[in-house]
Amino acid sequence: MKSIDLQLYLKGKGADVSLRPEIKFPEKIIKYYKKPDNFYTLKYRAEPESLDFIYSGNGINDTKFHRILIKEWLYACRPGGHIIIKMRQNFLLSFKELVKEAGITMQDKGKIIETQFNSEKKEGLIIIRKEKKMLEKGDKIGYWSFGIISDGRRRKWVEKEIESIAALKISNYEIIICGAYKGKKYEHIRIIPFAAEDTTKLGANKNAICENARYENIVVTHDKYIFHKDWYKGMKKYGNHFEVLSCVILEKDGKRSGDWLSYGKKWKNIPDNGKLEYRDWDIHGYIGGGFNILKKSVWRKVKWDDSLGLNDGDDVILSQGFHNKGFVPRFNPYSKCQILLMKRILGGNYKFNERRLGKLINRPLIYRLWYINKVIKRHLFNIDPVAWKIYNYLFKPKNS
Repeated sequence: MKSIDLQLYLKGKGADVSLRPEIKFPEKIIKYYKKPDNFYTLKYRAEPESLDFIYSGNGINDTKFHRILIKEWLYACRPGGHIIIKMRQNFLLSFKELVKEAGITMQDKGKIIETQFNSEKKEGLIIIRKEKKMLEKGDKIGYWSFGIISDGRRRKWVEKEIESIAALKISNYEIIICGAYKGKKYEHIRIIPFAAEDTTKLGANKNAICENARYENIVVTHDKYIFHKDWYKGMKKYGNHFEVLSCVILEKDGKRSGDWLSYGKKWKNIPDNGKLEYRDWDIHGYIGGGFNILKKSVWRKVKWDDSLGLNDGDDVILSQGFHNKGFVPRFNPYSKCQILLMKRILGGNYKFNERRLGKLINRPLIYRLWYINKVIKRHLFNIDPVAWKIYNYLFKPKNS
């Protein structure tokens, strides 16, 4: 097998992102030897889509964050530039899996043009050519569509949310209210009707907001959030190169809400729900359904299920769709907002583990009872009706 000549691709302005440096590059080459996590990025070392090449001599499968690495390297590489990835396969990622994962994560933005694999040494090499820009034409950080779903019963809360958005002082924005609103008159507001006769079909209403959005950057919320005065500053600090985002969401008492989650490893379709650390990431991770930041171009490819309503798991199903299509949900720690009402039962906390989903700890008793309730409901079909009523009275959490 003919060896790939790396010197064909290591030309111009580039970056060495190997965890352990192997090649002695000239001083002008960016050297970014950082262990990856959910906050990994090259944007503070190079302008987006400006590098001629990015070289990773190792490290792509040292951790579980390979999708984040590939996506961030695409953000940094210019169209026509190259990403060179060398690897020794292990239990986390084989060479065949790397080729497949790269294809999913790149979508149509990049193309594998050369591969090489040594079966004796279990070492592989892929060359990716960046094909397209990552952002849609006209996509700028100063253009935002905010959507609020409301049935009209939380007029004061909706007014607070509208006023918090206006206070962000974004140069170009709009607010779309899906449903009913008869409150104060504000600028930049449009009201659209519920998308379905059954007004609880949240998926259909969220799709209607995105369909009507004028701008590429969209925030879709339920009618119970207040944006912190520096939310937009935090978005500008994070940058405009993202696909799907969550941000810090705090409850009234200042405690963290369900802003970055994983449903864990499903056991017979029963989720083991828990919070992830912000620096963590999981292939089964999801963003809570009440607050979503995403690109309209992403929504066109992965939409909410129109048939799903409150507590039907629309957030989990949507996030599964993102993962399946190669979009990488991320977390922005620089922006935050407050939730005015939180009824959902949250599980414990997943400990950070760089190679797999960590151990779930600190699960409250009420979550354990909810979990038992789900198991019995799903798997015990012939339970005596009277016993079932007694069980629900004793063990069903009041705020589930």
